[in-house]
Amino acid sequence: MFTQACRWGWRASSPAQWADPPSIPNVEPVVPTPEEVRALIEEAERGKRPEMARAILVAATTGLRRAELCALRRRRDVDFERSLIRVSASIVNLANQPLGEIPTKNRRVRILAIDDLTAAILRAQINDVEKRARVAKVDLIDDPYIFTDSADGSVPWKPDAVSQYFGRMRKRIGLDHLDFHYLRKFMETYGQEMGFSITQVAMRAGHDPSIAAKHYSGRVTETDRALATAVASLIAPRPGAGQE
Repeated sequence: MFTQACRWGWRASSPAQWADPPSIPNVEPVVPTPEEVRALIEEAERGKRPEMARAILVAATTGLRRAELCALRRRRDVDFERSLIRVSASIVNLANQPLGEIPTKNRRVRILAIDDLTAAILRAQINDVEKRARVAKVDLIDDPYIFTDSADGSVPWKPDAVSQYFGRMRKRIGLDHLDFHYLRKFMETYGQEMGFSITQVAMRAGHDPSIAAKHYSGRVTETDRALATAVASLIAPRPGAGQE
């Protein structure tokens, strides 16, 4: 701002040049382990809202932000034939206003590969939305939200409500140190540990699109599909789990 004022001749010099930026705190990121993510999914499945288990799994395998997850629509954003999802919007919940959609945080649309497990979970969630509409004897809107509590699929989940329910659930299993957005860290951290590049992981999570664009084209690469499958394998149901 001050630099522009100098260019326009409003000021002789910029006082900002003498300012020192505040130091960046060295905060160690919290990264859930695969065992902790599975524990959260299993607890959600036992609770009153098993659909939360699906949301946790999708967030962990894709790295979607809460608002991006809530904004997923059936037709616009999911391509089961090619195993892709399109991340193009976020849900915003402003005071005294209805829920609305805005562009993603970096205002870019990204296409992600999804593995077989994530695709199956999304299909199950969509089937539940369709079943609820039939039971309620209402018609779904043309392009319903995937994570919705409304009978016609017209109203998405609120991002804050996702965090609130997640917060209550994590306490029941002694994982108070985890927040919903740490599921993004799970994908990012383990993706790198399994040998995928920082750029590839950043592109999947929606970080630094200008950097990612220097290394990857607009299409979904096979590397991204391999990354999706590798991360999902960490939290896939174990053989015999839930059986006596």
